[in-house]
Amino acid sequence: MLDLARRHNSRLALLMDGSPSCGSSFIYDGQFTGTRHAGQGITAALLRRNGIAVYSPAQFSSLEAVMGHTS
Repeated sequence: MLDLARRHNSRLALLMDGSPSCGSSFIYDGQFTGTRHAGQGITAALLRRNGIAVYSPAQFSSLEAVMGHTS
């Protein structure tokens, strides 16, 4: 994912919260109980460490605002 983001000069990413890979503010515990934990998934953390801002669908209006200022 990081290679793809770099190839396209991506600065922003919209990822689904909850996923152990894509969660940007919470992830599920993996036990299929619906238990959530604060934290981020592997892909979200990797993108952030490399300067790509990660948003979840709950933050869509914030993402739209940022996109309006970066285009």
